[in-house]
Amino acid sequence: MIKTLTLTGKLAERVSFGKVKERTFTFQPGVNVLVGSNGSGKSTILEVLKSHAMERGSNDYVKSSELTFVTGKEQSNLRLFDFERQNPRTQDSIGDCGGFQVASFFQSHGETNRQLTKGLLETKDIDDAIVVLDEPDQALDFDGVFALFRQLEHCKARQVLVSVHHPLLVLSNFTAIELVAGYRSKMREDLGQFLEV
Repeated sequence: MIKTLTLTGKLAERVSFGKVKERTFTFQPGVNVLVGSNGSGKSTILEVLKSHAMERGSNDYVKSSELTFVTGKEQSNLRLFDFERQNPRTQDSIGDCGGFQVASFFQSHGETNRQLTKGLLETKDIDDAIVVLDEPDQALDFDGVFALFRQLEHCKARQVLVSVHHPLLVLSNFTAIELVAGYRSKMREDLGQFLEV
């Protein structure tokens, strides 16, 4: 399980909109949603976790000049999927999933994403995994986002880290990692004003 991630130097500045020497994020078991405005560093954090988790081997700590990555003692299978970069609708190839790639061209972007999240979150061998999803809510209609919410709620993975934008997921009871302080409160307030009109 991923416990904390501390970014320093340029990485800390990249996720903090300015000169910050250090930024630490704490993650919990279960579903953790990374929330913040576009460009706030959600995808950057997930990419850092992926690249350094893959290199940690049997060590509990991976350190470089710009980060400290602390995990639990148990080793976990980490699975990352970026719904923008890896979507089969935009890829020339997707490994052994050529049939799915061809089928996806006959579906909308949202329909393809729904199938991908279902496959990723409901697979049988997910129990011991850390699942990292970058913006799985993109291109989904309300029913699709609600289905994603239910899938996350019932996911049996040890830990899920997911960057999201949709208010249903941002304001959910999942553990929220705010990259912009007060982001959820502002969204709740703005939605409240909008719904009163």
